[in-house]
Amino acid sequence: PEIDEAIKKAVTRGVQVNLLLETIDKKKGDHFYRGARRYLEDFTGVNVFQWPAENRPQVGKNVASVHAKCAVADGRVAFVTSANLTEAAMDKNIELGLLFTDGPVPEKMSGHLLSLVDQNVIVPLG
Repeated sequence: PEIDEAIKKAVTRGVQVNLLLETIDKKKGDHFYRGARRYLEDFTGVNVFQWPAENRPQVGKNVASVHAKCAVADGRVAFVTSANLTEAAMDKNIELGLLFTDGPVPEKMSGHLLSLVDQNVIVPLG
């Protein structure tokens, strides 16, 4: 709930929020897809992207996963973490994160996401 509230407040302040979320559940359910769709349905002004199955390499019988956990602000600040954006990760687990407040990392991370969008590797969730 705290993360949802922070996203809503950011959008209210005029922040452009882009989310790349996992949409494929390897257990063949729709848990991840429903979670990602929730941001389209419940959050006005949030851009939600997915990595479609047809754009992913095969890994055995499955496809590769969206496993990145990071946040970038204004191409100047970046947070890279082991934590999933779940209640357990935020409140219970031992996780580790790195905050970059200087240097080239934030801009490179932001540029990488935008280049994946430009190349249609990741696409808007619809």
